[in-house]
Amino acid sequence: MFARRQQLIKLLEEAPSTDASTILDLTVLLLFQQVKNVTAFGLSSNQRSLLLKLLTMERKVTEEVAQVLTNLLTKMETNDDNVGDVDTGLWRVPVLVD
Repeated sequence: MFARRQQLIKLLEEAPSTDASTILDLTVLLLFQQVKNVTAFGLSSNQRSLLLKLLTMERKVTEEVAQVLTNLLTKMETNDDNVGDVDTGLWRVPVLVD
């Protein structure tokens, strides 16, 4: 699990900032693994939505993070052209609550 977590982090760091889908997928996979201690692979759009919904209900995931990820998913699902450069601002807020 630790090696997979490190791999997800590396992929997330290397992902182009304009690739909202990849960034969202990797973030959801990483958070899901950290919160639930379960791995998920190869997300479809339905699976991504379901896992994100489960994460937003987790008390360990901060409200700010849940809102940013939900907003990004909504923009992607509505083909919003303003997704652009994905600066979610997540580096400014705590991702998990102890």
